[in-house]
Amino acid sequence: MQQSGGYTTLGELSDYVTQNVKRKAVVENNGKSQTPTVIAASSNNDWRNWRFADKAAMQIEDRIVASATPSQTQQQVATPAYTTVPEQSSPAPSTPAMSMTAAEDLVILGKKQMRAMNYDKAKSTFTQAADQGSLEAVYQLGMLYSNNNYDGYNKETALDYFLKAANNYHVEAMYQAGMMYLGTDNSAAKSWLQKAASNGHSRAQAQLSRLR
Repeated sequence: MQQSGGYTTLGELSDYVTQNVKRKAVVENNGKSQTPTVIAASSNNDWRNWRFADKAAMQIEDRIVASATPSQTQQQVATPAYTTVPEQSSPAPSTPAMSMTAAEDLVILGKKQMRAMNYDKAKSTFTQAADQGSLEAVYQLGMLYSNNNYDGYNKETALDYFLKAANNYHVEAMYQAGMMYLGTDNSAAKSWLQKAASNGHSRAQAQLSRLR
């Protein structure tokens, strides 16, 4: 019973008891046999197939089978881990940023050309800088066209450039636009002078005080 963990039938136990008691009885009774008789409570022999501890016996059997079978860990073959690297899309081609430093250099060059009264070259230089987004170059074109010494002198063209720069918050262009409106449209003149004055332009402030 102990060796089988109870995994034995009543029939097997009956046969075992009968044989072993018979052998021992022969020894202890000077060779005389006294065979024990196992009497079942019923004439039905199904009792011979009954087991004492099916559940405990099955657990023992499972342990025996498990010890004879390689563990899952031993059976596993190490699989190398792979790290998936996400595909990187090629960066979109970037548009070269406009060089404001180059535009500023052109404005400086244009001012030198203005002082040298080389107005045609100054116009070309300021135009290049204005095309690169320089508001100062736009303002300087206004100054060029408002210069009486320039052959292309034109007050309307000068005002257009001043207004373009003024509408983009160029304070000096606000003042110049206000001065060009004086005498023709004092309301517009005052409006632009006030905008320049509110941005700290001292000459615009002085001009406003004379208009009152």
